[in-house]
Amino acid sequence: MVSEDRTADAGPEPSDAQGPKEGTVVRIPPRMFEGDTFYLPCRAEDATFELSIARSDLKDPALQVLIAAEMEGDGYEIRERRALVSRMGSGDLFLDVGAHRGIFTLHAAAAVPTLRVIAVEPASPNVASLEDAIRRNGVTEQIRVARVAAGAADGNISLRHNTSMGHHVFSDAAAAGPGSSTVVQLTLDTLVAHAMGGGDAPAGRIWMKIDVEGRELDVLRGAKGLIDSGRVFGILWEYMVHDRPSPRLKETEDWLADAGYETEIISNANRLSLKKI
Repeated sequence: MVSEDRTADAGPEPSDAQGPKEGTVVRIPPRMFEGDTFYLPCRAEDATFELSIARSDLKDPALQVLIAAEMEGDGYEIRERRALVSRMGSGDLFLDVGAHRGIFTLHAAAAVPTLRVIAVEPASPNVASLEDAIRRNGVTEQIRVARVAAGAADGNISLRHNTSMGHHVFSDAAAAGPGSSTVVQLTLDTLVAHAMGGGDAPAGRIWMKIDVEGRELDVLRGAKGLIDSGRVFGILWEYMVHDRPSPRLKETEDWLADAGYETEIISNANRLSLKKI
């Protein structure tokens, strides 16, 4: 549980645990707010940055997990971030698909100041917070935000709103249900071409993180041109959907193997596929 501590102005004691213990209550001191925005300090051995979280978002279950992991643990998905960011270098391009509030985007930009980043996120509240954090961290020249969904084809698609990390897209608006919205969907091939002003992707290496609630294979198929170019060196992708392995897990692994990647399990939710050299 995460709550604002209106009675004290002292930060929590650090913990050596990977994440917070079950039932931990994380209280945020008033000094960490600016107006109605909480700026969450995130630290790794290679980077320091802040995420932007509106006071009204503190009850969001997904953000509670993230905040607790950063304030009481070693950091949210820190193992995955280290595995990917440690491989990035000067002039590389990072595609953060399902960027959420930007913990991967901002970590990578802070750790590799010459890295270029395209953060792909379809949910407007996430985009607003991400753009605020980009300005806050002074990395507007490094990062471009694309408020679109990534998929296997260009067009429009329905977005079902859930927790800040749990939005789903549907090709059938009826399946998305009431309260859904229509968003633009682009392939990564199209998106990168647009970001580069209609030209080819930069000549450097490309890295991807894909977290799209079970539609990772669709995103990969929409990046076939980039992958066939031989410049995509590593792809971190989520293989769990609602705490269960994705029904497309083997299909995704086989697709990546056919494309020339070796896949290893990085955590209980993510796998890392590296290009065979």
